[in-house]
This record gives sequence, structure tokens and C-alpha cells, in this order.
Amino acid sequence: MEKGKKRIVTIKDLAKAAEVSISTVSKALNGQGKISQEKRKKIMEIAEELGYRPNLHAKSLTSKTTFTVGVILPEFNHYFFTLILAGIEKILHENGYSMLICTSNGNENKEKQACRTLMEARVDGMLVALAQESLNFTHFEEVAASGTPLVFLDRICEDIEGSYVVSDDFGGAYKAVKHLIQNGAKNILHLKGPDNISTTFNRQMGYTEALKASDIMINKDFIFEQEKKAYRKALKRWFLQHPECDGVFAFSDYLAFEAIKALEEVGKKVPQEVAIIGYANEPICEYTTPSISTVIQNPEEIGKTAATFLLNELKSEHKLEIQTHTISTRLKIRASSKKEHKGQV
Repeated sequence: MEKGKKRIVTIKDLAKAAEVSISTVSKALNGQGKISQEKRKKIMEIAEELGYRPNLHAKSLTSKTTFTVGVILPEFNHYFFTLILAGIEKILHENGYSMLICTSNGNENKEKQACRTLMEARVDGMLVALAQESLNFTHFEEVAASGTPLVFLDRICEDIEGSYVVSDDFGGAYKAVKHLIQNGAKNILHLKGPDNISTTFNRQMGYTEALKASDIMINKDFIFEQEKKAYRKALKRWFLQHPECDGVFAFSDYLAFEAIKALEEVGKKVPQEVAIIGYANEPICEYTTPSISTVIQNPEEIGKTAATFLLNELKSEHKLEIQTHTISTRLKIRASSKKEHKGQV
């Protein structure tokens, strides 16, 4: 044995120390078989004392499960997905599961590779937030066909049959725009999100329905779509062309930040002349001037619920019914919309 390398304690070592058979130790560790509580307790105490750790690989071969869940997220650089991950990890840890995490960076090919990697790792199930660029979903159909349970979170795709856990994007957007209207805004710009994802569509629908409910005409010129390249420059040009704009509902807090900076550069004051509200409650909201009003999505709850759905399916002897669960949203009002309004709605 190499100097300084700690020897791995085996079941055989525990049996010798406890003066019992290997099968008795196995029963005690797995909580199975006819064995007295006194003997079980003694074996567990010896295992703790000797620093015994179960061989998960051997256990997986016996039980045909790895106690590992694969997670595919579009990215890590948004606080929203970090909190989703925290919610997932909490539930998995409480139930004795680990997770393998892959990111797609919004790319379909990377998403396909992530599926292959996780299937090769023999994960028991997968939790997936779909990539923005994905248009072909045969990789997920293959996962489902293999019998590996799938639960999707945050984004819905009608082409994939499965259980979903999402936030109420329509309701969140509706409340955000109504808040701007209630504070006097009538010409409200919507900074649209990326194409091909359900969250963009649902937030835009919430925006349009809130305008309709207040008898405000929908103006297509007030739905702003622009590539990331030269975004602020294009937005500045739009504000100069539409001086009547008095409100902005942004798909994300980062786009809300771009709006604040663009308005600042064209000489408009926020919120005195233009009120702004974003989406997702990213940390940037509290550290800008003015601070950004936003929609809170409860991402940790999304992660917890999705992980619970998946574990329920893994533990069930029968295939569970497909379901979609929607997590409610709420507003966090800060200085960027109206200074006199503070707190949560």
C-alpha cells in the first residue's frame, strides 16, 4: 500500500470486527432481513467507527439503479438556473440521490451530447430545461423509449410528451404590465425574449392581454426584437423614434438594465419619464441605479417540485400520469417602476 494512502474498509472488515457473517453485515447495512436491533446497532456503530463507505458501483449492479439523476440546463450564468439547481439538489440529497450536471449553452448539438453522456453514465432519470436553439427532439424521444424517466422544467415544448414544472410566465407578465398601467403608463414597450422558447411566447401573451384588459391598443412597433449584437445602440435609436414611450416591460432583468442605460444615454429619466420592470429577480436588480422592479419566479421551488416528480416516478411500480405543474409568480417593486410603491404584490 502506498505511503499515506488510506485503506478502504470493506464489508469483510466489518464482519470480522463484529464477529458475524458477511451476510449479517449486509442485512444490517441495507436494513433488511431478520436481525436483532441490538446486533444491527452494534454493526452500524462499528461501521461508523471504522469509516466504512458503501461501494455505490457494486450496489448499483445489485439493485439496477445508480441513485444518480442527470440534469441538463441551458446555462449557469443566470441566477435563476443556479437557484433551480439548489432546489433540485436539496430534494435529491434528502432522498439519497446524487446528480450529474450538463449544460447545453442553448445549443441543440450540445444538448444531444449531454443526453448521450448521461445515458452512458446510466442515470436513473433526467431533469431538463430545454435549449433555446433546439428544434429536433429525437434525443429525448430516445431517452423516454429507453424507459428512463424525464421531467422538464421552466420551458415547455409541445413536441415532447412528458411532465413539466414551469413558472406562471403569462401571469407574471400580466401582473407586471398591469402594475405599469396602474402607475400611469400607456405606451409600454415590450423587450421580447429569444425565439423558440415557450417563456418568450407566454410573457408576450401576458403583455398583450394586460394591454387589452386596460383597453390599450396593441402596437406592433412596441414589441422590440433585436439580436444581441449592438442591442443597446438599436434600443437607443428606438427610444429616439418613440418619445411617447412611458413604460418598458422586459423579458429579463438584463434587458431591463439595457433599457435603463439606453434611456440614460438619450436623456430620459427612470422612473420619472419611463417606468421599467424586468423579469427573474437576478442579483443585478438590487445593484443598479435605479434598482429594478421585477417578477419573482420562485426558481428553487421549481427545482424542488421537478425533482420530487422525478423521484415519485422512479419509486413507483407503475408509470405515473403525465402532468404539468405551474409555480406562481409575484412582483418585487423597486425604484425603476414607481418610487412611491415598495414591497411585493
